[in-house]
Amino acid sequence: MTDDKKKIFSKEEALALARQGKDAWNEWAKDNSGIEIDFSNCSLDGSIINFSNFIFPGPCNFYRSTFFDMEFWNAKFLSNVKFDHSRFEGPRVNFYQASFLGDETRFNYAKFVGGNYNFLLTKFDGKYIDFSDAEFIGRSVGFTDTSFIGTRIRFERTKFTKSDAHFFGAKFCGDISFNLEKFGGEVANFENTWFLNGAVSFKKAMFSGSLIFSNAKFDNESSFEGARFDGPIDLENSKFTNVPDFRKSKLATHFSLHDMTVNEVFKPARKLFRLRFKEANDASVADKFRRLKELAVQARDHEREQDFFAKELKAKRFYETTGPALGWSYLYEWTSNFGLSTSRPIYWLLATWFCFGAVYGAMSTILSTHPFEALGKGLILSGALLTPFVAISRTAISDMRESLYGDGISLWWLDVAAIFQGILGLIFIFLIGLALRNRFRI
Repeated sequence: MTDDKKKIFSKEEALALARQGKDAWNEWAKDNSGIEIDFSNCSLDGSIINFSNFIFPGPCNFYRSTFFDMEFWNAKFLSNVKFDHSRFEGPRVNFYQASFLGDETRFNYAKFVGGNYNFLLTKFDGKYIDFSDAEFIGRSVGFTDTSFIGTRIRFERTKFTKSDAHFFGAKFCGDISFNLEKFGGEVANFENTWFLNGAVSFKKAMFSGSLIFSNAKFDNESSFEGARFDGPIDLENSKFTNVPDFRKSKLATHFSLHDMTVNEVFKPARKLFRLRFKEANDASVADKFRRLKELAVQARDHEREQDFFAKELKAKRFYETTGPALGWSYLYEWTSNFGLSTSRPIYWLLATWFCFGAVYGAMSTILSTHPFEALGKGLILSGALLTPFVAISRTAISDMRESLYGDGISLWWLDVAAIFQGILGLIFIFLIGLALRNRFRI
């Protein structure tokens, strides 16, 4: 911009040019890149000025302005814009496909009164996007398919007073805060919303109506700590890369966790006894899974309950579970996936049967020259020792011992092996039963 051009476009000049329409405005904007535009403390009527398709080439100030039935359809703000403390009235406020491309976009303390507010397909692209302390008093607020790309995105203490909030398909890229938010409408809809590359916080937020997070994706930390949910919650098929924090939250009605996915995030492996083991990022992870398990119990979602319980046990390692208890924790996982797997204890039971049977056959003193016959009888002996509760097992044990080692021969190692195998068999059979109980809620 040359030195003779004004760096501030005054309120009177801006209003006069805006009344001439978008063609005159955009022609002027081509030659005035970076100029500051002042619309502060104005009263703007959509029937007189329509900002649709306007290009605002520099910082734009609408501080404490009042808008009635205003259109900003496809408007482009190329620099910072301030709508803080502004008031929007009338049946319709339209920012459809508008673009906010400056470093700062401020709607803090703005008030929207009386109608429908449309931010459909709007693009917020800057370092700082602020709707904190704004209030929406109307039928609905639509941020459907809107993109928020910024370092910090704030909706703190924002009030949706009797207004439905629709963030369906929205994309947030950056740290986003809905702390102390009040959703007072019948629904707060975040279905198919993506939260990318930043932490998400709904701490102490209040939801009066239904809350929908179905098919939502959280790529970083998310917190609902201390939030209050007065209506039903739908988290069906939502995906969390980190463990969401629902501690101290209050729920008053039904919620769905069906097909909800929560990934396990561990630190780099810890070395112990020359082996490497992973541990949770911090001690709070187990507590977060514990709270999720409680919510699953309340929702009567047994599958999620078992999943969160298993992940809680993993997260407790090296924090709550230490010393010899660590060994039992890993054995419980390896042999049965914390009581969730039927296949693992079955495999271990079959391996026990075959290995002990092979040993019994190999140690035979009667059939040493007939290895295959010895193996067969050893496997029969092994199977009988694993199933002592079957009536025929006692006879089979006696007959196979006689065939393999002779009549009346007492072998101490065989007695020790039989006792040890019997204990293993009982453990694996118990784990199979536990998994069946957990799967079918017997």
